[in-house]
Amino acid sequence: MNVFSIAAALLASTASAGFVTTSGTNFELDGSPFYVFGTNAYWASEITWSTENLATIFNTMSKNDLTVCRTWGFADLNTTGTAPYNIVYQLWENGKPTVNIGDNGLGYFDQVVAAAKAAGVKLVVPFVNNWSDYGGIDVYVQQLGGKYHDDFYTDETIKAAYKNFVKTFVKRYADEETIMAWELCNECRCAGSGGLKESGNCNTSTLTDWMTEMSAYIKTLDSNHLVASGSEGFLNTDKSVYLYSGPSGVDFDADLAIDSIDYGAYHAYPDSWGVETAKAESWGVKWIDDHVASGKTAGKPVVLEEYGIKPLNSKSYLAWSDEVYKLKSNMQYWQFGVKSLSTHDDGYAIFDEDDLFSTVIATAAAKFASLSGGSSSNSTSSASKTTSSTASSTAGSVGAEASVSGDASSSEATETPTATTATPTAVDASSDTATSTDASSDASTATSTASSSDTSASNTEDTTTQESSTGSTSTETTDAPATTTAPSSDKCAMKVFSSAAVVASLALGSASAGFVTTSGTNFQLDGSPFYIFGTNAYWASEIQWSSADLATIFNTMAKNDITVCRTWGFADLTETGNAPYNIVYQLWKDGNATINTGNNGLGYFDKVVAAAKAAGVKLVVPFVNNWSDYGGMDVYVKQLGGKYHDDFYTDETIKTAYKNFVKTFVKRYADEETIMAWELCNECRCAGSGGLKESGNCNTSTLTDWMTEMSAYIKTLDSNHLVASGSEGFLNTDKSVYLYSGPSGVDFDADLAIDSIDYGAYHAYPDSWGVESSKAESWGVQWIDDHVASGKKAGKPVVLEEYGDKSQNAKVYSAWIDAVYARESNMQYWDFGLASLKNYKDGYTLYDTDELFKTAIVPAAKKFKARGGSN
Repeated sequence: MNVFSIAAALLASTASAGFVTTSGTNFELDGSPFYVFGTNAYWASEITWSTENLATIFNTMSKNDLTVCRTWGFADLNTTGTAPYNIVYQLWENGKPTVNIGDNGLGYFDQVVAAAKAAGVKLVVPFVNNWSDYGGIDVYVQQLGGKYHDDFYTDETIKAAYKNFVKTFVKRYADEETIMAWELCNECRCAGSGGLKESGNCNTSTLTDWMTEMSAYIKTLDSNHLVASGSEGFLNTDKSVYLYSGPSGVDFDADLAIDSIDYGAYHAYPDSWGVETAKAESWGVKWIDDHVASGKTAGKPVVLEEYGIKPLNSKSYLAWSDEVYKLKSNMQYWQFGVKSLSTHDDGYAIFDEDDLFSTVIATAAAKFASLSGGSSSNSTSSASKTTSSTASSTAGSVGAEASVSGDASSSEATETPTATTATPTAVDASSDTATSTDASSDASTATSTASSSDTSASNTEDTTTQESSTGSTSTETTDAPATTTAPSSDKCAMKVFSSAAVVASLALGSASAGFVTTSGTNFQLDGSPFYIFGTNAYWASEIQWSSADLATIFNTMAKNDITVCRTWGFADLTETGNAPYNIVYQLWKDGNATINTGNNGLGYFDKVVAAAKAAGVKLVVPFVNNWSDYGGMDVYVKQLGGKYHDDFYTDETIKTAYKNFVKTFVKRYADEETIMAWELCNECRCAGSGGLKESGNCNTSTLTDWMTEMSAYIKTLDSNHLVASGSEGFLNTDKSVYLYSGPSGVDFDADLAIDSIDYGAYHAYPDSWGVESSKAESWGVQWIDDHVASGKKAGKPVVLEEYGDKSQNAKVYSAWIDAVYARESNMQYWDFGLASLKNYKDGYTLYDTDELFKTAIVPAAKKFKARGGSN
């Protein structure tokens, strides 16, 4: 699949009036609270009902205060049935899908939307079924040459086909306020019911990765509508309890943490999930409580969007609706039925004439409507003026889609779709502001500041690299350049000087032997545990050392059992210094960024990689600095017409320029096993040190959004290497304690929850962060404990990847090392130094001849290596 642009137009403005939005853990409609008591009627969009019948369906909902209806937006079939069972939204034939906008396709869905709109009922629409009813995921897999059910989530061809269908659907209704939300699928799991087995490689990360990519993709198409997963909401908090063990790849909390997922969907079917009938009522209340608590943690609404129990027990239904009401949450029962139309009864259907409907459903709906300020039918239907004819005009606007054909009805053998049962027939088993602490650059290093007078370049999506015969403007190389365009404006034209060492092939499939991977909370190398005791040597890549000096640097690490080194992959400058301080990876002038692959650019970084490789040391490489040393974020902002430091995270032109640099760097080394990990930045914050202020609008969501987008982007370029944030790891768990209050936009747990972030990085500088010297030792141990605990909760490794204390107190260093070792975690001290080379010493640097290096660092490195850190 080609590189996808993550969230290129994410919520550029607030949604229009009439669209449902979120505010914290609540929904809102037209600025007022909107508490959902709704239903499901999948069959409304799967059978060709007459206009009168559709009006009956939605008006019956509305008059009983059912404000939201969930109905299917999929019918992936390979034949067309006989009316009224002839709905086909996507017709598959010989591996080719045709999106049907005819009268038995999206043209019919227009009528569903029009009827709901006229009744004042909002719609929730999933795009594919996990189950075989109405086609489902297995149709995509079988038609496109896959083998396993879960290939749907990982195969690029299959994902592209799904995106194509979603794009047609979403763009058709992007401005339609009747739609409350899009859902990625109905009840995604690693396993399905269409005959295909699961691969055995599918897990919670598989589904969360897919949801991250697809929800972000939808946000690039449509900023008006909410996006949800459509998940059953299995939790992943207790491996001893099946429904809480992340079964079949579902992890409610991880999926809810995805920034482009707006609210959490969960289901409840105790009788199908192995819960004893006598315990169904209390089980359901606890299930609701746990998911509402998850919503509060994530700061998002949750909806019990499918629930039912056989037999239809009014006591359980009342208990569940009372609990959701008490918690001011939201729910949609499964499923709505209209007696006069003899709609499908799957054992869970509650018809409008049933006693349970009048005594429980309608009563609960009225209570929820009062929470929102009145009856839904009174509050929303006045805005409803769309008729079938106007809906038809909407259909006409889709005709230009290249992938869409006309009516897909066929005279071939009929196939009547079976009605879904929603639940599978088989159930599996059953303070002071913190300051910058990185070493400042050597006084003689080129760190010139960019002019702030440049105007902004036009905002465009990423473009692919194109070969050009234009001559090189670099004095460092005579190779013919390959030119990569940043935004298409000349203001941000980006030239890339070519080099014979460029590795352009895109890594596909699982990581090769020799690449560091993760397994739960641990790293692995070649299938064995890999416990990291490493260091930082930013200066190795920022000064032009000779090949002999580079060999000395990395061989000294290796002989002392230091397995990983973090070194800078950035030097964003406006002028080139004098050798050996002439390293420039990206040269900026008048808003134009030139990536330098010459001998004082990536050509030199090739030598750094080669020296590390020869010594058997892995590298961690961040792509930009939060601070002004070696350029930093403020250079991007000033050169591209921004105003505030945090514009770096939100301005589309700036983000595109960053992506172009990252793309060049990553693709060059995509197959290089010496690289352990890419890092998004060094110590991202809302505030920097390059002279630009912060906007006042930057918060933890700002940074987490940016990290979500950029980490996912890197994963499209390179499947071999790990990705980390490079963050200082401030926590966001206690507003009364500065370092635990999410300062300057940093929220370690939120960032670690991003599925395309593979491990958590955190730093520790108590003397720079206002911790009393006498408490540094105990503070550090607690800091380590808290981050290791976060890693266990997220199921990912964590690394104390920068730490130091200017007192260089051996007792403090030893205590921290012992704490990390005892918890089987990982660490990299700041900062490695060689007395023979007299590299820059910033107060934290430990030379190889220092006593502390010999008595604390070397013994620790040997301990970690003995446990599992040998290369």
